Amino acid sequence: MRSWGNTTDRILLLLQKHEMTKIQICRELALTHDGVASVLSRLRRKSKKFGKRIYIYDWQREEVGAKYHLRPLFKAGSRIDKVKPPAFTNKERAAKSHIKKMLIKRSRIFQGQYGL
Repeated sequence: MRSWGNTTDRILLLLQKHEMTKIQICRELALTHDGVASVLSRLRRKSKKFGKRIYIYDWQREEVGAKYHLRPLFKAGSRIDKVKPPAFTNKERAAKSHIKKMLIKRSRIFQGQYGL
């Protein structure tokens, strides 16, 4: 048993102060990902007794190694969730495609096969 309050109350107290991602909530409260994820999904849905208690305030772009992830920032309240933006803009997608083509051209494996 926790020393004070249950997980739902602790998460709501945090989100009333400022917006946070799921990972930040896990670190702040020293809880597991599964425990926090189930509470967040329950708080985002409308219930007969309480209604919707948190919403997606914004999306945060986070770089993990060579990949980018969009992480939702949660905030206390009952507003409409912000729509998830595309992972990459058209300019970023084109640059990524160009880099892949250049790497294939430079690769010695394909030089004999494609005559590059």
